Amino acid sequence: AERLRDLELGGARQRPGVTLGYRVTFPEIEVKVLAEAADEAAARALAEEVAAEVRERLGDIVFGGKGETYPQYVGKLLRAAQLKVATAESCTGGLVGKLLTDMAGSSEYVLGGIISYANSLKMGLLGVGEELLQKHGAVSEAVARAMADGALAKTAADLTVGITGIAGPGGGTEQKPVGTVCFALARRGGETRTFTERFPGNRDFVRTISAYYALRLFAGAALEALDVQKATRVQEA
Repeated sequence: AERLRDLELGGARQRPGVTLGYRVTFPEIEVKVLAEAADEAAARALAEEVAAEVRERLGDIVFGGKGETYPQYVGKLLRAAQLKVATAESCTGGLVGKLLTDMAGSSEYVLGGIISYANSLKMGLLGVGEELLQKHGAVSEAVARAMADGALAKTAADLTVGITGIAGPGGGTEQKPVGTVCFALARRGGETRTFTERFPGNRDFVRTISAYYALRLFAGAALEALDVQKATRVQEA
């Protein structure tokens, strides 16, 4: 709403006959553009023009179209890029896999996942070293990287994500407070990237926002792959 303030009623760039509305379903926010004109064609053209401005203002946080959820959008990108994914989840307890497989046809891009909640499974199923856990702790970028790399080694996935964190309400420390979550994105034949975030809120909030953060990592990788594919086709042409 802050980014779109001057497009709304009374704003410097507000268009006559246009109002913006919002519908919040955590963690997604739907922006609605309502346009009134002399006829349907004119109203539709005006709405689409303003919607394009909205997309430009929101930049990389905007996605999809009417009625599309973020998991659906990510699935569409993965399908278009012909990428297979797998997950290695700890604090999210399989939520990323659940979101990805809510849609029919998700078997086209989801291979599966490993819920390695306990350190014993991180070591036994994903090959995370005991020394790594002792040195860095389970909630660390080093362990998230090892989890993602382990999932890549155990599956035929093109992309994997590793997630380990402290969802709360207990378990936090001064160095790693509740809400600290570490992520890693591994890609076959590419570099594994790691990230650390500190999310506010209760346990459900931290777990949900972490799962969507992981989806965002998959989406970014898919968009990069599509850009490469597009550039390759142009060169070939």
